[in-house]
Amino acid sequence: MPEGIRVTIMKTPMYDSRKYCKRSHPDYPQYPLDSARFTFLDFGGRKESGRSNIQMLRVKDTYRWGYRAGTVGPSGPVKGGSVSVLKAGYDMFTEGSGGIVMFDVTRGGEMYQDVEI
Repeated sequence: MPEGIRVTIMKTPMYDSRKYCKRSHPDYPQYPLDSARFTFLDFGGRKESGRSNIQMLRVKDTYRWGYRAGTVGPSGPVKGGSVSVLKAGYDMFTEGSGGIVMFDVTRGGEMYQDVEI
């Protein structure tokens, strides 16, 4: 783009899902109305702070992880000791609380088609 602007185009499968959008496109009834939706997000750095316009925030001390070992754990086969399930593997989990913040909302937007029914 001009002036060194880079644009990345991504397909959003959620916009093509009938689970999230039940209304059909008036010209292409095989597609949901949201298939014609465009979302614009500017992740670029802010001039005054140098940090990205869109960031992920985490709530302090909410991130945890763990595992349930089978006959194989994260460090290899279990050769004696307790196992939780009889399978050659292990289950891992992570959890935490967080969110996404957009500092300058004027640097994002949506273009969508609306129809009267």
